[in-house]
Amino acid sequence: MKHTLLIFMMLITSLCVGAQTEHVKFLGIPLNGTIQQFHQKLVAKGCRHDAKISSMISKGTRAFKGTFAGKDADIYVYYDETTKIVYRAKAVITCNGNNIRDIQFNDIKGLLDTKYGSLFAHKDTQEGYDSYTYPIFSEQTEQMIGSVGIYVSENEFGYHEYSLHVDYYDSANMQKHENKRLEDI
Repeated sequence: MKHTLLIFMMLITSLCVGAQTEHVKFLGIPLNGTIQQFHQKLVAKGCRHDAKISSMISKGTRAFKGTFAGKDADIYVYYDETTKIVYRAKAVITCNGNNIRDIQFNDIKGLLDTKYGSLFAHKDTQEGYDSYTYPIFSEQTEQMIGSVGIYVSENEFGYHEYSLHVDYYDSANMQKHENKRLEDI
């Protein structure tokens, strides 16, 4: 009886711990599950798969066209090639000209400040431009579950053309992906 009770208690505990795992959300979709599941959810939100770009980029990445914060964006979803589990997603917004770049950057940064708190943002410099990283905390446990970063890059083929990157990472699935890669070493 004690053995059965102990197994039952361990089962309940593991279910509770598993139920508490929260994931970072991108476009309102949790960064968990397989790439196929995530793909279907993006399409349901109005994004379309960009098969041509997907075939030209590295394995473990899938490209889409869609809207992010009201702006046309290229969307990239990163997943573990073996498990197919999604761990990262990024929106890239093209900006033509310095003024548009600054307006778009400040707009998205303001939204991130509002949602994740400007006091928690870590400021850095990337490619000569300001960049910010915000920790994302669980709404249930107040533990960090991931991060979102914003930065600018210059497009090498366009004169005064820039890309604004908004990059989301899910800590739990990113760690699983990294552990899988470490097994190869």
